[in-house]
Amino acid sequence: MDIKIGFTDNAREIALNVDEDRESLLARITAAVNDDEGVFELTDAKGTSIVAKNSKIAWIQLGSAAQGRVGFNIGG
Repeated sequence: MDIKIGFTDNAREIALNVDEDRESLLARITAAVNDDEGVFELTDAKGTSIVAKNSKIAWIQLGSAAQGRVGFNIGG
């Protein structure tokens, strides 16, 4: 699943692809937004982790679940 996180004091966003299902991820996001004192930790599909203070999260966008891509590399 693709996820983007925006922060209150930074114009840049973080984009990750996580292996977590939508329902459990949404439950963790809701808990983080309701707890300004804690931190939100997320690990992407490649094993990279991020930790962010809940109070600094401005918005979170959940995209579609990652699907396998099929294609051909022609040329390059």
